[in-house]
Amino acid sequence: MSDNDIRNLIFAQGFSTNEKVTDISGRGVGMDVVKTKITALGGTVDLISEEGKGSSFIIRLPLTLQIIQALLVEVGSETMAISLGYIDRVIDYEKDIVKKTNNKEVIIYRGNVIPFVRVNEKLGLKESENDKKYIVIVKSGEKTVGLLVDGLLGQKEIVIKPFGKTLQGLKEYIGATILGDGLVTLILDVAALV
Repeated sequence: MSDNDIRNLIFAQGFSTNEKVTDISGRGVGMDVVKTKITALGGTVDLISEEGKGSSFIIRLPLTLQIIQALLVEVGSETMAISLGYIDRVIDYEKDIVKKTNNKEVIIYRGNVIPFVRVNEKLGLKESENDKKYIVIVKSGEKTVGLLVDGLLGQKEIVIKPFGKTLQGLKEYIGATILGDGLVTLILDVAALV
């Protein structure tokens, strides 16, 4: 067996688990699970070990994985995420603040006329029955837009997972995330909506 093969034994199933719980082992998750999870994210785990000096694990993850703070919103019956980096403010929706100009809906925000987008219509989703709705004011570059959403579900730190080739044509989204309860949630691409 080569030195590399010997080092990689630590990633074999059951090799790094312990039946008895101690201060440093026996939690039931071996290095095989760690490597499987990192590989599933498109990353790698390498072990560098020098006799008498110690060992280091090098974990590499692709740059396409980003962790962001996001606002979870309800659009129709769907949960979606909007990066907090784009959000300027959230205001209550009232029908009388929406005006029409040149056949387009707008609102007045801080003295400026800005476009108003009904996200459910833009995405082809059924409108929610909620009486209470919100306008999420977002900025992308020089553009500011009011996005109508059906509900606010809270703020969360999420991992952006890019779409595979099959779903790359969905231009209104930058990817998806999996929430703690297992719900797959689409992340809105603010730049595509403004």
